[in-house]
Amino acid sequence: AVAITHPSHGDAMRLILRSTEVLSRAASFVEYIEEMLRTILEQTKAELGAYIHRREGRLEVVVARDRKGRVERPHINIPVVEWALQKEFPISSDDVSEDLRFGQHPSQIAGRLSVLAVPLHSPVGREGVLFLSRVEPAFSEIELQALTAVGHLAQSGGARFSQEVKAPYAAGTIIDELGRRAKSQTS
Repeated sequence: AVAITHPSHGDAMRLILRSTEVLSRAASFVEYIEEMLRTILEQTKAELGAYIHRREGRLEVVVARDRKGRVERPHINIPVVEWALQKEFPISSDDVSEDLRFGQHPSQIAGRLSVLAVPLHSPVGREGVLFLSRVEPAFSEIELQALTAVGHLAQSGGARFSQEVKAPYAAGTIIDELGRRAKSQTS
């Protein structure tokens, strides 16, 4: 087995700086979140990353991916997402299956699972959560702080993206949009 070590403060700073770079290049909020999730998964070795937002009272997955690429039907612990939205501050759990804050949930069947959720409330009215999970090790305080900083960047920088975020995530929709952009740039 490969040992996974927790990041240093330097690693955390690199993640924050990289998120600023990604934000400056992104053409849309979804593109920004997609690229940020890829970067976060690489740095944290999380197994799943997702952005979930609330729309008309319902939670919808906008973007989800693992280290290999997009995930159509991600396994997300909804009580963790709801808790982060309700309390309006980041949360991590070393083992969500044993965490009394979240009650009984189907994810407990999977066994030990470390989760991290950072709420995002943007000036343009988006209410969502950046959600990460991995089996081990548990997320560190440095990772929580770095991802909270990334969340603040997403909140403030994301305001420049005025278009509506469409969900639930559908690979076809994203691929169609990228194709339209590519055609318009070559025309």
